[in-house]
Amino acid sequence: GNIRLAYFSTPSYNSRIYAYEDDVLYGSSFGAYNGKGIRTFVNVRWRVLRQMDVWGRYGLYAYKDVEKIGSGLDEIEGNKKSDFKVQVRYQF
Repeated sequence: GNIRLAYFSTPSYNSRIYAYEDDVLYGSSFGAYNGKGIRTFVNVRWRVLRQMDVWGRYGLYAYKDVEKIGSGLDEIEGNKKSDFKVQVRYQF
């Protein structure tokens, strides 16, 4: 597995920073960092059986001095936004 902890500080959304993030098998992510805050994620791979692997990913944005994240239907109350993925592969 692997982890990342990143601190970011940008003046506005127009000056956001994109960074590649490791993901589950065959997946990819590009995090957009804007404002002030912390981004962290952890990836884990378990070999359950010889033919079966399970991947898991949990990521979290924690913004500073923000009461809402996003806008419209994507608006989130609070200053934290998280994502979670699970993938199972069985080979035969």
